[in-house]
Amino acid sequence: MNPYAVAAILVGVAAAQAAIAPHLAILGVRPNLPLIVVTAWGLLRGSGEGVWWGLGAGLALDLFAGVPLGMFSSGLVLAGLVAGLGERQVFRTHFLMPALTVAVNTLLANLAALGVMKLLDWPIRFGAVMTTAVLPEMAYNIVGILLVFPVLAWLSHRIEDRSIGF
Repeated sequence: MNPYAVAAILVGVAAAQAAIAPHLAILGVRPNLPLIVVTAWGLLRGSGEGVWWGLGAGLALDLFAGVPLGMFSSGLVLAGLVAGLGERQVFRTHFLMPALTVAVNTLLANLAALGVMKLLDWPIRFGAVMTTAVLPEMAYNIVGILLVFPVLAWLSHRIEDRSIGF
């Protein structure tokens, strides 16, 4: 895929997280759009592309959010890596695989962000964060990936078709 198109997609997703996701909040919980996209792409294209997409989306999100670099990018890189492990699975396109993977990745990405916060000596109420933010976000992300995965699967298929030719 054209690297400029990838950059535009990732910056667009990070911008949507900053500008649109707050308006999608339900009871103060919003979906993690970059995590959803990185997880879906990692499942479809493997760990290599998943990690790069995670790094790109994460750095853009770190910059948009004004947090220390690595706050979100560390978790998104990890999410791309973990999602890519499911690429070779026979059932990777079954709706349970993306849902299960994004649930695990929601937990991992938030733990990575909490780890960075802890390293920076920010006060964290771990139990409260897990029950009031992470678990509800996980449910939101599961619904989100079920909507986004078919679109990205179509895009991935179109890219594969165009790259094969004589």
